[in-house]
Amino acid sequence: KTEKKKKETEGHLKSVRADSSIREPERTITQVCIDPTQRFAAMNDKLGRVIVLDCSHFLIVRVFKGYREAQMAWLYYPRGHPHEGTYLLLFLPRRGLLEFWKIGRQER
Repeated sequence: KTEKKKKETEGHLKSVRADSSIREPERTITQVCIDPTQRFAAMNDKLGRVIVLDCSHFLIVRVFKGYREAQMAWLYYPRGHPHEGTYLLLFLPRRGLLEFWKIGRQER
């Protein structure tokens, strides 16, 4: 790809083939939240986990266990901003906690 084309498509959600799946019979996804850059998707499941998927590579990059009924949101700061990066916000109503996780790093 040319540099211009690469920049235009970099980080954008690409379509996933219908036969692409993660097969786990006991896991049911209850909510999906896609980040503003469309690179990551956070998913809640009935097992109390939040799974972060890198949509451009179809890879699970993080699994948070013990996050039953978590509410999810994304925060994105562009390059040049002091807090540059993509953050996953998780509100845990049972514990009354709000957590900020920088995706791509193990920081809270």
